[in-house]
Amino acid sequence: MKLKQTFGLLFMFVFVSSMFLGSVAIADNAGSIESALMAPPNRYVSITSPVNGDTVSGTVTITIDASTTPTLYIDGSRIDKVSTYNWDTTLYSDGQHVIEAKVPGNVDTVTVTVSNGGGTVNNPPTVTITAPADGATISGTYTITVTVEDEDAGLTPDIYIDDVYVTTGTSYDWDTTAYADGSHTIYAEATDSEGLTGSDSNTATVDNSGSGQGWTKDTLTHKTPWWNDVIDTDQTSYTGAGTVVVVIDTGLVPEWRDYFPEDNVLTQYCRSYTDELGYDNLSFEDDDEGHGTAVTGTVIGYKLNDYWITGVAEDAKIVMLRCIYWIGGFGANRVTETDMLNNWADCINYARSLHANELSGYNMVISMSLGYSNSNSNLDAAVAGAENEGIVVSTSAGNDGPNENTTAYPANLADTTSVAAAGHVGLTDAYGLEGIWTDIPEGDFSGVFISDFSSRGKVDITGIGENLILPYAGGYYYISGTSFSCPQVSGVFCLMFEAHGTQSVSWLEGRMQTTAVDLGYSSTAQGAGFVQADGATA
Repeated sequence: MKLKQTFGLLFMFVFVSSMFLGSVAIADNAGSIESALMAPPNRYVSITSPVNGDTVSGTVTITIDASTTPTLYIDGSRIDKVSTYNWDTTLYSDGQHVIEAKVPGNVDTVTVTVSNGGGTVNNPPTVTITAPADGATISGTYTITVTVEDEDAGLTPDIYIDDVYVTTGTSYDWDTTAYADGSHTIYAEATDSEGLTGSDSNTATVDNSGSGQGWTKDTLTHKTPWWNDVIDTDQTSYTGAGTVVVVIDTGLVPEWRDYFPEDNVLTQYCRSYTDELGYDNLSFEDDDEGHGTAVTGTVIGYKLNDYWITGVAEDAKIVMLRCIYWIGGFGANRVTETDMLNNWADCINYARSLHANELSGYNMVISMSLGYSNSNSNLDAAVAGAENEGIVVSTSAGNDGPNENTTAYPANLADTTSVAAAGHVGLTDAYGLEGIWTDIPEGDFSGVFISDFSSRGKVDITGIGENLILPYAGGYYYISGTSFSCPQVSGVFCLMFEAHGTQSVSWLEGRMQTTAVDLGYSSTAQGAGFVQADGATA
């Protein structure tokens, strides 16, 4: 991994060589998970001990070799971000257990057998702070809630704020006005009859200043990034007001409020299908991949230190749907190809329901920075239904170029807008903080090129998808892929809805295509050409 420290910010190179940076996976005959995505260069993780198939007992040291500190899971439960961990197997039942280590873009999994002689195992209590969510911004009097699960019924947790005991109970009405604005730690623990203790901790930002989250983009210095300058977003007065983008992706990182204004995200309509369907316990704002956060930042912009990096459609609303984006697993948690694709259809159908009911006052764009090799009739029908109802479905063409006929599904459907990726000469390597707002001369497209990785085939339009700097899990990344040209085009559709009012999808796509710039590539590489926001909204 290439790292560059600039103005105290961590920038990392990530090349998304498949449709999205996630844990899309296939299972071998034993049910273990393999990644079906090519991980970005130097983004690696490997569990070095124990090895797959080992029989273990007592306390076992788990060791992980990774390009950055990995997140460790045992049997699907998040343990910590660690490279080594002393696992007390006596707290687990005899039998098979799954150890998983994840970094953004890669995952490693081993299955081991615990053998401690059988018998009943007493596990420590499972303590969960259910509110506030980790990273939440709160004000006034806020109710902290905690749950405890244990073999001992009726355990009651002790709750602490900033290491000071406040109550014993499953809830506490916290008067945050008695605390300074800023970050505070909430801790809860419970101890069972055999002395085993379970705990959980969250951080919350207290903000009683009236801004809602401690900052507003209006107080930041606004900078147009080069990737939006070159598509002329700065040449239009439209901001995407009155539109909503439904992002079907991995979710948002817990610290998303550090990047985006809360008002832009319609949290009441966001969902996590992976949690609802029992595949994990992650809410839409507990994503540790970061991909959905980067996609969101492409659409609406993001905070970076004292700067506001302007998005394509800053006033668009976001509904984040954490979808199933992998295949594989064990037993009841095993995900099939059909499960995954049906879930994508469910996401689109949920968006259609919102468009017809709760969000009927908004024009809607669905942004899908994901794809697969096989088709699904339910997904076909959902996409067609969305288009018929005036909902744009913007999709990544894929990252399997430069070979022909590599456009992924569902981007290869006639009812979607398939987006290819382009880069710009001179901005393909590290360019630092000030390089973000490199000025691209008006009307000069001589430096724009179609990225080699961009899939060829059914392509409708091209946006910038190479070497953008975007918020991700744990920092800001130089990142590439049609995953990011797709939401750029999604944002332009928002501007078009604001400019032209409610229109059919075919009219909007046609307008976008007729005002695009021909880069001199074949239509299977660039579609109609390079998107231009000012022309599309004129």
